[in-house]
Amino acid sequence: MNNTELTRNKENPDRHRGKLHRHGTRTWILIFNFSFLIFNCFLSGCGFDYYFNRAVKEKNPVKKVKLFSKALKNWKESDGESNKINTYINRGSAYGMLNTGGASDFAIADFNEALKYNANDPELYYTRAIIYYKLGKTKNAMEDIAAAIKFNPSFKEAYILRSNVYKKIGDRKKSENDLITSKKLTATDIYYNQGLKLFRTKDYDGAIKIFTDSLKFNPKKPEIYNMRGLAYIYEGKTSEAIKDFSKAIIIDPSFTDAYNNRGTVYASNKMSKEATADFKKAIQLKKEDPQAYYNIGLLSNNNGDFDS
Repeated sequence: MNNTELTRNKENPDRHRGKLHRHGTRTWILIFNFSFLIFNCFLSGCGFDYYFNRAVKEKNPVKKVKLFSKALKNWKESDGESNKINTYINRGSAYGMLNTGGASDFAIADFNEALKYNANDPELYYTRAIIYYKLGKTKNAMEDIAAAIKFNPSFKEAYILRSNVYKKIGDRKKSENDLITSKKLTATDIYYNQGLKLFRTKDYDGAIKIFTDSLKFNPKKPEIYNMRGLAYIYEGKTSEAIKDFSKAIIIDPSFTDAYNNRGTVYASNKMSKEATADFKKAIQLKKEDPQAYYNIGLLSNNNGDFDS
């Protein structure tokens, strides 16, 4: 039983009352396992996942900040760089919910830190733009909104925010144009953006469901298959992930991210020939892509064992 399950079960006590009458022995085992995990946590220290999952579920922004801070303190390289980035983003968002003096500065500092690792994240620019907008720094807000739209042209919330900024500075025409653009965005775009948010908070099962709903409206958008494939990887469903990356490639044969992602799954499953072919294809399509060079180098240095 993982930490996420423990938290979820704790929030639904009625489920356990039913189990108590039918499976008394099993209930005591669950209680023992829970107590053991908590005891072990205090002895050896709780890990990154424990604090991150608690922070995501926490509603109080002050407590969220503290839990995300503990997650960062306990982060190790084995936890993955993407999770570290997500923690900075989530803690920055939590700071943004606070009205205390200096909270906005801490929020911006966290977003700046996250941008060092991922300068192409539209959600990150959008979230920082909200903070700038609240602080009255309209120029900074506009720059971040422009970046968010550049990296995700279907970002409905970004158009709405920019409409508000234009309205604030007195440019009614541009404000109305952005509102019109936001209304033209399809259900596919809205679902896709919701899926991205769930993916960031590590709700991979929820993200898969949203991406699947999005595909009902537009089954020809390769980005959705690519993101659902990534979510499948985190859920341990590698065969489904490969199918999604392959589908993305069929729709868009020049989609380098899909080749890199599928190659990574192949490599992790000891399918060196297939992995090498995907990484080489990614390099052929985008010669400056550092990820493909890194992956193929890692595969070669480890004699085909990607996980060594």
